[in-house]
Formats: sequence, structure tokens, C-alpha cells
Amino acid sequence: MKILLSFICVIGLSAASVRAEGPAKEVWDTTKETAKAVGRTTKETAKDVGHTLKKGTKKAAHKVKEALTPDPDANRVDVNVSANSIDVPKSIGPGKTAFVVTNNSDERLTFEVERRGEEQEFATTLDPKQTKVIHVHLESGRYHAGVVIKGRDTKREEVSFRVK
Repeated sequence: MKILLSFICVIGLSAASVRAEGPAKEVWDTTKETAKAVGRTTKETAKDVGHTLKKGTKKAAHKVKEALTPDPDANRVDVNVSANSIDVPKSIGPGKTAFVVTNNSDERLTFEVERRGEEQEFATTLDPKQTKVIHVHLESGRYHAGVVIKGRDTKREEVSFRVK
């Protein structure tokens, strides 16, 4: 009888342990799965943030630096613009270039340099009779310089130039 009672106690304790393990194991499994899901989500979010930062950094790197005077190490190119003309040399050397742009009109204008769909332009418009400097790194190829009268996007002048 003593052996039977001991056996029943051991079986009872083992069953109690299994019952205690069951809910605890479920909680543990749920916690593990939640942690894995959070980890995956965090990884994806970090990847998205990384891509966004990379894109933003690249975009900022391509943004044109505006200045009042050309950098001393830049090739200076004087450009005169008006609502219906752009006076820019037909051929320019490659490398860091400072376009010194003077608005000779009585209207506010934008000025941009474009190649293969990538535009570089002043962050703000050129006021009448104002001169600004825009620094652009030029590589060999064909470029377009464009002027738009502020507020009238349909009125646009454009000329081409080569970088050799």
C-alpha cells in the first residue's frame, strides 16, 4: 500500500508539472513568437529607414549649392538670362563648375541645369537684376540650361551645351 501511495503521489506530481508546464509553455511560445515578430518588424523598419536616409542623402548630395561668389576651385561660367534668352557658352570643361547667373529681366526667373532627367536648380528664384552662383559638378556629355518665368510654367526657354 505504501508503494502504491508513493506511486500515485509521483504520478500526481508529474501530472501537476505537466499541467503547470502546459500554460507556461504556451506563454513562453507566444512570447517567443511575439519577440520574433517584433524583431522582423524592427528589421524591416530599420531597412526602410536606411533606404529613406540613403535616398535623402543622395538627393541632398545632388542638390545645388547656392552662393554669392564662386568657389576658388570651380570653373567659372558667366550666364545671362532673361524671360526669352539664355546666354551660356556652347562648350564647357568638365568638373566643378560655378554658374554665375544674372537675371537681366524685370521678372522673377528660375534657372536650372539638366542632364538625363536630373535637374539642379536654385532653391529660390532669381529676382530681377539679381546675380547668384550655382555650383554643379559636370561630367562629359550634353546638358540643357533652362529658364522659367516664376508663376508661368508654360513659358520656358532652354538651350543646350556640351561638356568636353
